[in-house]
Amino acid sequence: MSSRTPPISQASGIIPSEDGHLSEYVADSDKRVRYISGFTGSAATAIVSKRSAYLFVDSRYWIQAEQELDGNWTVHKTGTPEIKDWLDWAITCPRGSKIAIDSRMISHERATKLYKGLCERGSKLAHPRQNLVDLIWDDRPQRPKNPVFVQPVEFTGKDIKEKLSDVRRWIRKQNAAIGKDKGVTRHASNASQSKPGATPPKETIKRSNTSPNGASGKLSSTPPPQPPSAVPARMNNPGVKRSNSSPSAAAGPSGADKISAVFVSDLASIAYTLNLRGSDILYNPVFTAYLLIGVEGKTTLFIDKVKVPTEVRDYLHENGVSIREYSDDGEFGVRIESALLVREVVTKRQQDEDMWLGFERLTQAPIQLKMVRASMLTKDERQWIKDHNNNVRKTLEPYLAEDKRALKWLRRECQKGFGNEGKGSAGLSIEWD
Repeated sequence: MSSRTPPISQASGIIPSEDGHLSEYVADSDKRVRYISGFTGSAATAIVSKRSAYLFVDSRYWIQAEQELDGNWTVHKTGTPEIKDWLDWAITCPRGSKIAIDSRMISHERATKLYKGLCERGSKLAHPRQNLVDLIWDDRPQRPKNPVFVQPVEFTGKDIKEKLSDVRRWIRKQNAAIGKDKGVTRHASNASQSKPGATPPKETIKRSNTSPNGASGKLSSTPPPQPPSAVPARMNNPGVKRSNSSPSAAAGPSGADKISAVFVSDLASIAYTLNLRGSDILYNPVFTAYLLIGVEGKTTLFIDKVKVPTEVRDYLHENGVSIREYSDDGEFGVRIESALLVREVVTKRQQDEDMWLGFERLTQAPIQLKMVRASMLTKDERQWIKDHNNNVRKTLEPYLAEDKRALKWLRRECQKGFGNEGKGSAGLSIEWD
């Protein structure tokens, strides 16, 4: 394709081939590029606009992409002087464009570059609440539920307690560096820019795309995963995602700038640290999970609990690792708590001698409808929320008459409709942040 090809249109979606852990090799349930384009390689990025579709591949897949894609797609062969990386190319979109990407599937560094590049051109990076491919992927495979197992210490070199201690020792060294040098903050781009951490362990996981023995957890002499980058878990800039393995920026007892925990999403690093192995991804001895390591000793593994046999559960418990579900999507909501006044009420069929009590809502704050999934509510429940917001507006308006900015905000929030009421083309509901 010529470098003079017109850039993407004003509303486009970026579809990386990586999963939510930035893995190149992914489970069938995460092969979104294959589903949307038919391309079966392990590394590619698709960009889909209203009128065009592009696939960016490196030199490993130039020929394969040409063979597998149909006429709806244009292949960008990256690695040549005239073809840019997909990120640099996306930044050249027309001014005022909105570019969407699942925030789990882009690293902090690349998200920062994309965000800044788009802002300079008056464009915006958006993160839909739902993955746009998942919305239309009706027969999407289930996430793997293969059981995990403990890798004996004779193969790992260190036991789990020693590895967790290494991580906590590294965190404390970062905190010590922060205390000594005001110029070193939790916003450092990677650990190598801070004080050196603990000596990296020698054992790591060999991840292979070709060896059928990958699930056995064989070891290699390649360098192990480096300490996580000292990037805050959440940046102030909108559209910027935390790095793939980043410390939590939550304030601890030693001050707001101190690192209190490390959040790890890289699957190889999780398997290495806990001395666990799995088979969720073909030819890779890893399992889908997240890991939170607290500096004060609390460690939490987020994993599908059905994948954890009793002996592994006991092993983790003995080593101070608690288990929580990998994802509770669709199972639980966020409870909205309000102050209520109990008072006597009169009912329609009340007898003279009866006394009934009811509730009067004292909390006068609009309920944020963007966080409500209207499809899960009954008609009466949806009307109750709208009535509540309307009553809040009427109650607070007299007190905000002289504050035009606050009054404008109140009216806007109280009169909004549900965020997912509208349907787009093909009946899809696309929610933008």
